[in-house]
Amino acid sequence: MRTLLSIARHAVVFMLLACGDDADHGAAGAGGDDPEAREVAAIAARLEGIYEITFHETNLDACELGGTPTEGHPFFVIFTRPLVSLVTVFVMSCTSVEECRQLEPASGTFYFVFDQAHGEASLVGGFLVEVKEGEQCHHRDTYAMLLETASGELRIEARTWRGEDYPVGSDGRCTISNGRFPSRDDPCTQLEVLEASMIEGPR
Repeated sequence: MRTLLSIARHAVVFMLLACGDDADHGAAGAGGDDPEAREVAAIAARLEGIYEITFHETNLDACELGGTPTEGHPFFVIFTRPLVSLVTVFVMSCTSVEECRQLEPASGTFYFVFDQAHGEASLVGGFLVEVKEGEQCHHRDTYAMLLETASGELRIEARTWRGEDYPVGSDGRCTISNGRFPSRDDPCTQLEVLEASMIEGPR
């Protein structure tokens, strides 16, 4: 199953890396003078490492638990890259612990990128994409939260809002200026939940 979080977003990654090729790696000491970036770095420093997925389900029909168990890569790795004034936290899937150790932002498929703090123990991030299905297009807005649970596991919740369908353009492509953008004030339409346990610390 090709789930929301498993869609490769290489364009975003390459754009971010182009702004920060000369940046130091890792969360420690990152953030500079920006208070929010320092907050993200502080949370990320606790979370960096390799994780084994213990629970993963996707509900494509409603924004609630009780979706379909999702098959995919059994591990993911979390690492950070300071990019200009931002601290960006990458969550990338991998087939083995060894592959996790080798991954870099532009070399794999990632679940999500987080760049904002939400409280003392969680990070958030969002993105908007155009989706083409047959001769119809729609905007899809996803907002994800990464948080530490009381049991010490890591949990990712990704909520998605779907905009109204609109016809494919004369060039056969979806155009971001067409159609109605989804509103996060409306009920979300899909939910993906993932839980994992750390098995190895920072690389």
